[in-house]
Amino acid sequence: MNAAKYILSQIVIFGISFLLLWCTEVPEELPPTPCLKQVDDSFKSRYPEAVHTVWSKGRDTEGKSYYIADFEYDTTVAQAWFDCNGNWMLSEYACRFSQLEAPVREAFLRSPYASQNISKSRLLERKGMKQLYVLCLPEETQHVNLYYTPEGDFVRSLASRQEHEEEACVEYPKEIPALMKERVSSLFEKAEIIDFWLGPFSQNIGVMDEGKFRTVALDHQSQWICTFWPLSAEEVPQAVEDNFYASLNRLGYPVRQLRNVCMMQDRKSLYYLFYFEGEKGDEQLAILFESGELYGIIR
Repeated sequence: MNAAKYILSQIVIFGISFLLLWCTEVPEELPPTPCLKQVDDSFKSRYPEAVHTVWSKGRDTEGKSYYIADFEYDTTVAQAWFDCNGNWMLSEYACRFSQLEAPVREAFLRSPYASQNISKSRLLERKGMKQLYVLCLPEETQHVNLYYTPEGDFVRSLASRQEHEEEACVEYPKEIPALMKERVSSLFEKAEIIDFWLGPFSQNIGVMDEGKFRTVALDHQSQWICTFWPLSAEEVPQAVEDNFYASLNRLGYPVRQLRNVCMMQDRKSLYYLFYFEGEKGDEQLAILFESGELYGIIR
């Protein structure tokens, strides 16, 4: 896959959300204590002070069954998923915007979504991955979930056309295949996995590598395509930024606002990705070589 094709797919990840349709059956209500003792034991071991627990049984998008506990824990409304062997897979905890980590609040308020209302925010924990904060935003025709690390790094956005908020904001357990874990470890020995999601052309893994958030893209045979990561304003060379503005001005592409800048590395080279808002408010992407020379523009 060439770099331009992959970059086009990433526009979806960084603001122009690709649509994934999620669905789940209505959970089957169960007695207060699940029939499988190992599930009950696992829940009580993890949440010994849980109260008002209600059990149900549901399925993920692939039809796999799970036991789901809705409960209160330390005055917080929570939900936990366990597989049929009693293995904990996922938990989420409701929280108000004011309870989010300060870097998460600040990152959201700097984002293009800052003027929109947040209908739900929660802390997400999943087996084998670091914590994430998820903000659910209702829109006219869809809901958008925004994912952030506790350090305030934007991970991805996910749009859903589910009519009901509860269905649109639901999270499912997911496990990263061993081969993909090995691939990430070979690239970044000390990386911690944060998230995993499918794009139109790739499998994407969000990792924290020595304090830096990176997205690793693999093809469907788990072969590495590229890695990209956000850059702060101070990390963008002034000469590269100056050439970005000069090149677009020369081509007649006025820049209303520069959204963010990322660095991408593929098998051939390094590139700067400038995400910007055009004259009519449309999201566009300019790609520059490491030297600062313009590679192309994706509108």
